Amino acid sequence: MILRALKKYGMILADNGSSWFISGAPDDHWSNDRLRDLRRVHGSDFEAIDESSLMIDSNSGQARQNKVVNAASFTEGPVAPGEIITIFGDNIGPVTPAASTPGDDGFIPKALGGVAASFDGALAPLLYVSSSQINAIVPSPLRQRSARRRSLPTMATPCCR
Repeated sequence: MILRALKKYGMILADNGSSWFISGAPDDHWSNDRLRDLRRVHGSDFEAIDESSLMIDSNSGQARQNKVVNAASFTEGPVAPGEIITIFGDNIGPVTPAASTPGDDGFIPKALGGVAASFDGALAPLLYVSSSQINAIVPSPLRQRSARRRSLPTMATPCCR
């Protein structure tokens, strides 16, 4: 469960000079034997992602926010499966813009210019990507709770093969 949460939400790693370890609040619900299993996880099992481009100021906790809008009206609001959306942000895609074309199977690709965008883990078909804009189609099926804009992951991530 802990490793799945780390995979989905990530973690903040602080380098204080000693060997790194995972810490948390004590709770009787945790099995110490299962927690000891985490010793088998090594730092090399993780991927470090530089998020410094999201910093507004190095002395602040503020971060740039991406904006998700309806691609036709540019209005914010709940999204629906099949809706074409635009994600605006800084450094969210390639420097050289790329537009998609349907593949031989007739489908729009879910990776373009080294970028992928997901909604609750479902990859979105990508129409256009650039360093400041991504146009995508909200994938189906989308769980009901994800239809609220604040719960959608809006960062494009490097695409894995």
